[in-house]
Amino acid sequence: MRYLVLSMMFMASASSVTAQEPEAPTHDWPELGVEAAVDIRPAQPLYNFTADGDEGVWLQDFRKRWYYATILGPCPGLGRAFGIGYDLRGSIGFDKSAKLIVDGFQCGLSSLVTSDVPPSKREIKARIKARAAEKRARAAEARAAKRAEN
Repeated sequence: MRYLVLSMMFMASASSVTAQEPEAPTHDWPELGVEAAVDIRPAQPLYNFTADGDEGVWLQDFRKRWYYATILGPCPGLGRAFGIGYDLRGSIGFDKSAKLIVDGFQCGLSSLVTSDVPPSKREIKARIKARAAEKRARAAEARAAKRAEN
């Protein structure tokens, strides 16, 4: 089991560097959204992460390439985690069979795909807010349908 611990200061400085270099390519993948596996070795661990609420996480490998991991069910604490761990189950490859470890909870993955750089924190907050509003709307529709049946 390995742990990826990053301070908020590091993440803030990394995002400001990205914002200052707009002409740099945002990814080096031939195609985005393709299932992938990250080759992880002791000298080349995961490098960085950005949480997408409790439902997903962008992971950056040692070569600075980004991946998006969709969490299988909610992962408590991921949205506010300062560090995450991972369990590769004896493999050297991080793929959708690996587990993320957040605050002692093991979180399974439903997919791990190639990705562009994560959106800004403001955009991530807007995504989370939109997902919450969508969940509330679906719940209200379900309640209305149930009342209509009775």
